[in-house]
Amino acid sequence: METSSTGWVSANLRAARARSGITQDELAHRSGVSANSITRFERGVRDPRVGQLIRIARALQVLPSSLIDGAEPASMDAA
Repeated sequence: METSSTGWVSANLRAARARSGITQDELAHRSGVSANSITRFERGVRDPRVGQLIRIARALQVLPSSLIDGAEPASMDAA
C-alpha cells in the first residue's frame, strides 16, 4: 500500500499552527489561503499546492520544508 504525503503535511501543519497559537481563521487571514482550504489541509483531505504551502509557511514563520518533512521548524529568520 502506497503512503500519501497528505498525512504528513496535515500533521505537520496542525502542529506548526498549534505552536504558533493561532486559529485556522487567523492563519487563513495571514496567509491569504481560504479557511476552508486550511481545514482541508489539516484534516488530510488534500495537500496544499506549492504556492499555498509557501504562503502558509511564511504566515507561520517556519520554513516550508518543515511542513513537509516534520523536521523541527526553523524560524524563517534563521534561514
